[in-house]
Order: sequence, then C-alpha cells, then structure tokens
Amino acid sequence: MDGKISILIVEDETPIANLLSTLLTRAGYAVQIASNGKTGLAMATKENFNLIMLDVDLPDMTGIEICHELKHRHFHQETPIVLMSGNATSERQQRAFEHGADGFIAKPFTVEHFLERVHHFTSGGFGRAVGAPTHANHP
Repeated sequence: MDGKISILIVEDETPIANLLSTLLTRAGYAVQIASNGKTGLAMATKENFNLIMLDVDLPDMTGIEICHELKHRHFHQETPIVLMSGNATSERQQRAFEHGADGFIAKPFTVEHFLERVHHFTSGGFGRAVGAPTHANHP
C-alpha cells in the first residue's frame, strides 16, 4: 500500500466508517473498510494489515468473534487488533481481551484519543496493559 501503514476498519455504520477513514487518511495511513464481519475477516486473512480495528456490534458476527478467529486460527498474533464499542462495559472489554484483543476504544471518543491509540498500536512496542485505555473518563 505505497509504503504507508495499512489499517483495516470493520464497521457497519457507514458514517462512522467514513469518518474514521477520513481521519486516518488525513493522518497519513492507508485505510480499507469492510462493512460487515465476514467481509472483514476475509480481508484480514488475505492481506497483511498493520492494524485491524473492529466494531464489536456487527450484524453478522461480533468483533470479538472476528478477533478470536484471527488471533487463534489465522495466526495474526503479531497484528494488533483494537475493538471499538459504544457499549464498553468492563465485562465486554474483559471478554475482548480474553479473546486476543490488544486494545479497546470506547465510543464516543475524541479525535485526539482515537489518533493517539492508532499511533500507539502502529508505532510498535505495544502491549495489552499499555494498549488498554483507562475508561474512568470514558463511560
């Protein structure tokens, strides 16, 4: 992808997907979008992305299911996977991490926080403890 850092966004809400794509493209990333889980899973298994961002609540399968599939069956242990949700309960976040997520972003989020998390996961040296944002300020 032209030497740019490549990011796959799996998000079924078109306005959100387009906003995230615009933010990331303007920040210099190469972005591809999948509007459902099955398409996202297929794209993730066929191409090497530097970061995969999954909405938790997709119409055909959950982001947590996709994450589990990628981390445990398709050997994407090195590819950071970040889940996003407007329903970011502690139980949901814990479940995401148990299935291999490297980070979790609660919606809504600020542009600055979103880009900071993306930079963190695309600059290398990430880890679950560092990648998991504190949600004291993010209900």
